[in-house]
Amino acid sequence: MSPSKTLLIEIRKDLAWITINRPEKLNAINREVMKDLLSALDEIEEETGVRVLLITGSGDRAFSTGADVSDFLELDREEIYRFAELGQKVFDRIESSEKPSIAVINGYALGGGMELALSCDIRVASERAKLGFPEVNLGLIPGWGGIRRAARLIGVSKSKYLAMTGELLDSKRAEELGLVDLVVPHQELKRRAEEIAKTLSGKSSKALRAIKKITRLGSFMDIVGPDLEKEFLADLSQTDEAKSLISAFLEKRGKS
Repeated sequence: MSPSKTLLIEIRKDLAWITINRPEKLNAINREVMKDLLSALDEIEEETGVRVLLITGSGDRAFSTGADVSDFLELDREEIYRFAELGQKVFDRIESSEKPSIAVINGYALGGGMELALSCDIRVASERAKLGFPEVNLGLIPGWGGIRRAARLIGVSKSKYLAMTGELLDSKRAEELGLVDLVVPHQELKRRAEEIAKTLSGKSSKALRAIKKITRLGSFMDIVGPDLEKEFLADLSQTDEAKSLISAFLEKRGKS
């Protein structure tokens, strides 16, 4: 595998682990992370011996807290649009991959981090995990397919509620709603995730591919949704309100 500054990549027999490695930023996702993810996914797709992909975050605090909004104040509308486009491409690649994927949620999965988890086929969460779409608190929206994917899992109304309120869910509530498939004790998280991955690796790859393809069909929002997300996120990122909210958020985070 090609070296990466932002990811840790490990192949263990027929399993591939991708770990976002920015613990000092709570594994926030910037353009470099996205580009590294895309390259890693391309290489793993070509690894015929790899049957299942597992994705997690470095450290014990966060799977990923989403887009690194410290960049947003410096990016113009076109750059935000292209960042949203890149994120959609990466998460669509995960969802459409012939290899099953498991999100191993070891802590906060917020905003784009939750969108990343939702692009995976299965989500296993630590009892410590917190999930949500807090973008609205910054005058923004999820731009990488998260609302659409959440709507498929838990329905339109509950998805709108989460995106409009910015409410954070503990892992048990996320499991009750259907956003998470399994909640386990924190110290057992990776072991249990690998057990599931090994179960999948023993199944018919053709059958798994068929299941993935079938469950992706039938959502008309996939036709217009991606373009709407990019347009709205890019427009909102340039408003005075969003810039003020992001600045206040970054200032508060710097003091904590």
